[in-house]
Amino acid sequence: MQPVWQIWDGEVLRFTTTTDRQKCRNVTAEPRVSISVNDPDKPYRYLEIRGVVEAIEPDTEGSFFDVLARRYGLPYEPPVGDRERRVVLVVRPVKTTSQ
Repeated sequence: MQPVWQIWDGEVLRFTTTTDRQKCRNVTAEPRVSISVNDPDKPYRYLEIRGVVEAIEPDTEGSFFDVLARRYGLPYEPPVGDRERRVVLVVRPVKTTSQ
């Protein structure tokens, strides 16, 4: 399990990674994913999302990385050294579970 920045647009979740990371290799081979979101203030409260990676979009300028950095309150610093390999994983949820 690895924490990742993400954005929900009302229909799909979007994440960023690079094509040479294991995460990208895994979803290329098997597009089904499971995402867990925990509430830091209530440790037994969670949201689990099961979905399918329906697209892997190139982000060679790092513009989506900028969107995420702003969402999480960090100053934008362009990705260094991996821009040409950067992609956005687009996940369509198919099932959710929460408590």
